[in-house]
Amino acid sequence: MLIREIIEGAYEYNKTHEVYWRDLSPEQQEQWRRRRGPLEQRARRVYSRLVQLMPPEEVRAVRGVPVTVPIHGEMSWAAADYEKRIITVDLGCFWDLPDDCLAYTLGHEIGHFVYESKNPGYWRKRISAARRRQEEIDADIYGALLAYRLGYNPKLAFAHFTRQEQAAPFDPKYPNYPSVSQRRAAKDAAIKKDRDSRAQPPVPEPTVPPTTGPETLPEPPLSPAAKDDIDHAQHGIEGLLALLGKDPQVAVAMFPDPGMSTTALA
Repeated sequence: MLIREIIEGAYEYNKTHEVYWRDLSPEQQEQWRRRRGPLEQRARRVYSRLVQLMPPEEVRAVRGVPVTVPIHGEMSWAAADYEKRIITVDLGCFWDLPDDCLAYTLGHEIGHFVYESKNPGYWRKRISAARRRQEEIDADIYGALLAYRLGYNPKLAFAHFTRQEQAAPFDPKYPNYPSVSQRRAAKDAAIKKDRDSRAQPPVPEPTVPPTTGPETLPEPPLSPAAKDDIDHAQHGIEGLLALLGKDPQVAVAMFPDPGMSTTALA
């Protein structure tokens, strides 16, 4: 049965699809109806956080794209509908799963919309299964990096997304999808690369130059006129000292103040 083959952990996968809805009792159907609203609120809250972290030039890819949780989900865990521009989440699958799973799944669907916005109409084209598998891995990486940077746990998320039977590099039953082990390896490598690139090297201590005392500034150059004045004054002083050395009484005539001695001038 598809439900048991495809998912391990979320055993209510696709439980509310029309194919299985009629097998539920009226009480069970009402229980699932009551669950739809709370799950949709959770999904929209997680989706909003992811979009806020997207580069501004890529937000346009999902502008106006809502997330809904229909009662009768599609035959997938979650889906990006490019024509209707909507993302749907399977009620049965995600009701019991943590927000970590929602974050990585919604990030994956956002990645598809971003890729489609850069390659309009690519999903209509007939391309190889190998190319489709690579697109799935690219969407995984896009969503994983958004979820990881927001603090969601990648190990907890991927613990619930494991095929019970798979063959590498893909399950022949689903040739457009890579194996879970391959997807997990690509996701882990991308997160490690992102974590390493964001690691900041230690900031070196600032180098303080040794103290050498007050800085001696060079004297400003003298103008020619100032040099002449200094030379004249110096010659006058030298002449006066020579005269005083010959006749100390000159000082008495020049400085009659009795408190002034010739010794002080000498």
